[in-house]
Amino acid sequence: LKELNLSNFNTNNVTDMSHMFSRCKSLKELNLNNFNINNVTNMGGMFYLCSLLNELNFDNFNAINNEINMSYIFYGCSSLKYLSVNNLNINTNEPIEVAVGTKYIEISVNKDEMTYEIKRVFEK
Repeated sequence: LKELNLSNFNTNNVTDMSHMFSRCKSLKELNLNNFNINNVTNMGGMFYLCSLLNELNFDNFNAINNEINMSYIFYGCSSLKYLSVNNLNINTNEPIEVAVGTKYIEISVNKDEMTYEIKRVFEK
């Protein structure tokens, strides 16, 4: 499996997406546009060690009803070059780390003001 389009996939009753795509080592492109995650509370490790994943579309993600665990969501995504997060609406103030190549980007989230800011770029 190299490409997967789950845009508009019905996930209304899902609460736990942790490790959903974990270790999908051949997956390169994933479209989760308009994914309904309103009931999801755990996305930890969702893309853990997806080392070939290079394109991910998170546009129009909407999850304002719950606090969401997003720890290690992109851990080991060393090939990620394109991450689209337009209109991302999540209920968390925890920073999110995104691996882009050999660098990591820390994104600061302010759920009260609905803002996202790149805090730092670093290597581990």
